[in-house]
Amino acid sequence: MLRQRLSVLERDTSPFKSAVPRSESAGVHWAEPELVGEVRFTEWTKSGRLRQPSWRGLRPDQGPEEVVVEP
Repeated sequence: MLRQRLSVLERDTSPFKSAVPRSESAGVHWAEPELVGEVRFTEWTKSGRLRQPSWRGLRPDQGPEEVVVEP
């Protein structure tokens, strides 16, 4: 289901303002940022990555403009 939802949102370039290092974007499929997902994780790393992320599912009750980074 998620693959179908993302396939219609696929785009050729990154939607992020800052560049994603080439070493971290090899083989990536970009999508328009229209869906919101929930992820649990243990902590943020010093480099701003999620440690031990776990996908919880889509959040149809929230829009992308409502997403905030929680400390």
